[in-house]
Amino acid sequence: MAAFTGADKTNIARVLEEQVSEYQENMGDAVVSIAFHDLKGKIPDFSIQGQKPGWSASIIKVPVMIETFGAIDRGEISLYDELIVDHCYTLEPIDHVSTLPMGTGITVDELLHHMIVASDNEATNMLAERLGLEKINQTAETLGTKRTMLAHLLAPNVPRLYTSWNEEGSNLTTAEDMTALLTAIYTNRAATPESCATMRKILEKGGGTILGKYLPYGTTIGGKV
Repeated sequence: MAAFTGADKTNIARVLEEQVSEYQENMGDAVVSIAFHDLKGKIPDFSIQGQKPGWSASIIKVPVMIETFGAIDRGEISLYDELIVDHCYTLEPIDHVSTLPMGTGITVDELLHHMIVASDNEATNMLAERLGLEKINQTAETLGTKRTMLAHLLAPNVPRLYTSWNEEGSNLTTAEDMTALLTAIYTNRAATPESCATMRKILEKGGGTILGKYLPYGTTIGGKV
């Protein structure tokens, strides 16, 4: 990837900022946001428009996963509890869960994997409805987010939550907020160490498809695309 030629630990922020600026210029009105945190503390944190809120799309599934494990840690649910498929909130009929027969039982563990690894929207809605949107948002805020909000389920014609900074009731987040949430998972602050370890395994099943092409072979990648 020629855009990153010459980047190293001392100038990665500057090189990325130059490339992001060029990319945005070439893409017209595109907005690119990046936030970086080195878990080993060898490279200083940096952010490129990292505080700018934008539509979260499927990365809003990360705080849903975190609150799911919070509920597990509190004994409110377990990985082996079954939720019943009712197709009340379907976005993409081709999602795996959306193809299941009405009344099918599916475990929380299966829903988590479908949600993060395959980006299944109905799996997300089943978990989010069970947990409560307000609780998901509260947990994300507790972990350091400032402009992250799951305001509605991922389906048409559903109720929305509104705040003074989210007057349209959109699903929003920022690069810095997502970095904070992923850091909390990788430093065992998002839940119990056991739950964080399980979250990392799930993230690492689905995180390397795109990013892995541009990083050294064998790099561990946990992410949500």
